[in-house]
Amino acid sequence: MRIAALLVLLLAVSGCGPSPYDDPEASREQAYRVMEWRAKLGDEKQAFKLVFHRQWFEGDKAGAVRELRRMGREGNVYASEALGWIYQSEDAGAEQDFKEAARWLRLAVEQGSEGAGADLAHYEAWLASGGAAEADSGRVSGGPAPEAR
Repeated sequence: MRIAALLVLLLAVSGCGPSPYDDPEASREQAYRVMEWRAKLGDEKQAFKLVFHRQWFEGDKAGAVRELRRMGREGNVYASEALGWIYQSEDAGAEQDFKEAARWLRLAVEQGSEGAGADLAHYEAWLASGGAAEADSGRVSGGPAPEAR
């Protein structure tokens, strides 16, 4: 019994070989494998995170937007929320489009999002007041006024 406890202690202290944290690339790939595994089991949040991390953060924003659109159409609420916020931004891998932002936020709410509802309400009010026409004409930029967001 003592020998087993000593062996466990020695293994714990020694670290049992290199840690994935010693190599950031290996750590990232290990995280991607875990996300892939969980996504294959049906975890929508992990599927979203995998696309966002693997494509968006690695620099393929256009590819990420295409994949997020597919996922959102298939019912992934996280992808729909992200697209709503991506289309609000000027530098987010897709052309800024407030109508498209509202469309994705509306879909996210229909899919059960709790966070997209407030943004959607502000965007719909702004669009109804003619804000989109002003934005399309170039007279305004940036979407609804900050106090309306």
